[in-house]
Amino acid sequence: MKVPARFYPILAALLALSPQPSRAIDDTAVNLVAEGRISLSQITDTLNRKYPKERKIFWNVSGIAYHNFSGSPDADVVVGLSGYRDKGLVYNDDKQLVEDAGAAFAYFRLEKDDWKLKQVEVVEGKKYEGFEGANLTGADRDQLVVYSSDGDKQKASIYAVREDGTFGKIATITGYGLGPRVARDGDKPLVVDFQRALVNHCDDCGVYYGRPYDWDGTKFVERSDDFLDHVQSYDPFHTTGPETAGDLAFFEGYLSAHPDDFCALANCYDLSNRLDLKDKVEDYRRKLARLGNASLECKYCDEWLTGKNQASQKLYLEQILSQKNQ
Repeated sequence: MKVPARFYPILAALLALSPQPSRAIDDTAVNLVAEGRISLSQITDTLNRKYPKERKIFWNVSGIAYHNFSGSPDADVVVGLSGYRDKGLVYNDDKQLVEDAGAAFAYFRLEKDDWKLKQVEVVEGKKYEGFEGANLTGADRDQLVVYSSDGDKQKASIYAVREDGTFGKIATITGYGLGPRVARDGDKPLVVDFQRALVNHCDDCGVYYGRPYDWDGTKFVERSDDFLDHVQSYDPFHTTGPETAGDLAFFEGYLSAHPDDFCALANCYDLSNRLDLKDKVEDYRRKLARLGNASLECKYCDEWLTGKNQASQKLYLEQILSQKNQ
């Protein structure tokens, strides 16, 4: 995952709401709108015609970029669209109150010096988050990845260019942590779902590890990961004592093989605390204190996520060590 690039506002009158971050190649294509070479009204008209049930949605341009999908450089432009719906209410001196109502994209291609609107698609999710292009299937062309969300669900909708030159959806991957994003394994791009790695659900305990998805030739398959499976399935509000003891046994076994894994150690501490195993709680607290702020391992994390994880680790350690002194 990479830090989103922010796009410059596109025609202030059309951008009544602040543009969302977008994960695209660059922002130079905004000039095509300013020069009138790409028609925003054509996008709106196409959306209204193709999706008549969504006519009440206001579509806001939130990202626009060149990306080589067709094989011809500077001949492909994607426009990311945020959908908003009027809630019929006003606030703060009669300002209109709106809600997220959809995510979409428009695809333009340069044909004989004229930019043609080839496609407009509404994607899954109520809130638009951004887009980017990456070769995730080993094909000779990149795929388009559109990010969106729906409540606590984070979505990555993946589209590939078809024989007719338009995009067809090949997958939607849903996650509940930071969500699925394009990351890298060496020089290879792949979809990685960044999931919570601590059983502790506190607001400041957002440490994330990546779970990759592999392309098997026809679909994306979630890679197995027993560690993350145990974290995701643990419910501190409904899990019984025997279930918690079973999870503790798993993480203790994992810790024996990975003695410097901060999250495994923290999970052992939290589960021991929940089971009121006072001796183990103190033992794991001491081990966490000795480990300190040693670097977290997150194979697929970029610099931004690594920094976020380390900040959460620091807060977690401060909390449990301060509890000892109370």
